[in-house]
Formats: sequence, structure tokens, C-alpha cells
Amino acid sequence: MKALSVTKLCSMACVALACASASALTRTSFGEGRAAVSGGVGDLEQSRLKDERNQYSLWAVTAARGSGAYLSDVRIQITDRTGRTVYTGTLDGPWLMVDLPRGSYTVEARFQNQAQRKTTTIDSDRDRHQMVFHFDAPAERLSGAQASK
Repeated sequence: MKALSVTKLCSMACVALACASASALTRTSFGEGRAAVSGGVGDLEQSRLKDERNQYSLWAVTAARGSGAYLSDVRIQITDRTGRTVYTGTLDGPWLMVDLPRGSYTVEARFQNQAQRKTTTIDSDRDRHQMVFHFDAPAERLSGAQASK
């Protein structure tokens, strides 16, 4: 009987830990019912994001130039063709997925004192685009989530 209680307790702890890890993804909403999610630190978050990938029109990945180590704390700003900001946020992990409507966009990523801009056009609701932003970030300066890979 006691072994069964310990087994149940361990099972409950594992489920609670899995739920806590899964909730580490940062979900936001913007515009008229649009959604974004960032994260990707660890295998569980990456797996969840990959499963959701088709729900988003833009997928951005941030990494260190050279080493390829994933970066977090990258600030992203997305503007439309008229220069209006449609999304802004700081990534909690190396991946950002955003549900953008049809249109042309400029995506600016900032890490430390570096900035990069890329453009994309979403032509239909089924369009999917991926962007990779590489920044100079020496390995000895990376710590915690900034160095996940």
C-alpha cells in the first residue's frame, strides 16, 4: 500500500513538472485576434512549438553567429508596409512564432547593441515564412537561456 502511494506521488510530481515546463512558453495576443508565442528553451518547449508551427505565418529564430547557440532576450519589432508597429516583444527563448495577416512586413531584431532588419510578404493565410537572425555573442558572455542549443 505504501509503495502505491509513493508511486502515485511520483507520478503526480512528474505531471506537475511537465505542466510547469510547458507553461514556460510566452503567449501574447495583438491586433485583432492575432497571436504570438516565444520560447524554445529545452526539448519540451521546442517540441511544443514545432507542433504548433502551422498555426503561425512567421517563425523567427535567434542564434549566436559562429557557435549557433540559441539566444533569448532578443527584442523583436514588426512593422507593416505603412510603418505601423503591429508586434513588439522580447523573446523568452530563441524562437518566436507570429500569426500575421496578409501583407508586407519589416522584422527588426535587436540583441545587445546590434540590430538586423529583414522583410517578408505574407500572400495568403497558408503562407509560412522563417527568418534566422545571427548576432555576435561570444560564448563566454552567454549564460542561462541565452546559451541554450
